[in-house]
Amino acid sequence: MNPGINPYQTYDAEIIQTKEETSMIKSFLVEMPKSLEGKSIMPGQFFQLSVPGYGEAPISVSEVNEKTLLFCIANMGSLTQKIHSLGSGDKIALRGPYGNGFPIAQVTGSNLVLVAGGIGLVPLRSVVAYFFHHQDKFKNLEILYGAKSSKDIIYKEDIKQWRHKPNTIFKLTIDKPEKDWNGNTGFVTEFLSASSSDPSETLFQIDKEFSQTHVFVVGPPMMLNSVYKALSQIQFPPDKTFVSLENRMKCGIGKCGHCNSGSQYVCLDGPVFSWKTLQAMPNEY
Repeated sequence: MNPGINPYQTYDAEIIQTKEETSMIKSFLVEMPKSLEGKSIMPGQFFQLSVPGYGEAPISVSEVNEKTLLFCIANMGSLTQKIHSLGSGDKIALRGPYGNGFPIAQVTGSNLVLVAGGIGLVPLRSVVAYFFHHQDKFKNLEILYGAKSSKDIIYKEDIKQWRHKPNTIFKLTIDKPEKDWNGNTGFVTEFLSASSSDPSETLFQIDKEFSQTHVFVVGPPMMLNSVYKALSQIQFPPDKTFVSLENRMKCGIGKCGHCNSGSQYVCLDGPVFSWKTLQAMPNEY
């Protein structure tokens, strides 16, 4: 790191628009700070967002455009509660981008299967946006999304559009049956089983040999373990599976040690790791 650069320097960004995704989650479209214009920001990277007097937190970027950044934030504490109170015209401080992001260059020319649990769809949404902006670089996109309940589904308007995009498959499930719910029920990992009533079309029809497919996974730790097991059962290659580990990150620059795991720092060496790499790391995630 350049000793002349303050790693904690933040940049003010104006909030352009907010949108309520659920009762606890909001999306924030913010202006791109001048210092970041033209800088490469990849799907899976994150920023440190802050409000003076309330602290800061690592938040994955949900979409990157030439002049804007999109963040989706859950109201989980004093900082995020303050951010949720902000509206158009207000400023928020950010620094970044940090982390390695998803290996987009490595997976061009292949099918992408995205497995998201809950708000794990937030960082994966940046992959979805990248796919639609660079569709000529990929084959098919399949999004497998599991939410706790119908009330917890985020990006409802986006999902309506995704369902009609070319070369795109979208499958949704909620944990338990609900009145007036006619879609899939059960955990998202059921899409990864050949015995499922609605299995992944990419893994079980389009590319049965897994020679042209990569899987990106984001979700709570319990879900990740279930995904690993399900992919093992179908013998999907661990070096073609990539996981974003977002829990426990704090400072974003490897100084606090909060996200350390063996020789790795999630905020520096990740947050995206291949499943093969994770198998060699301490069983902390």
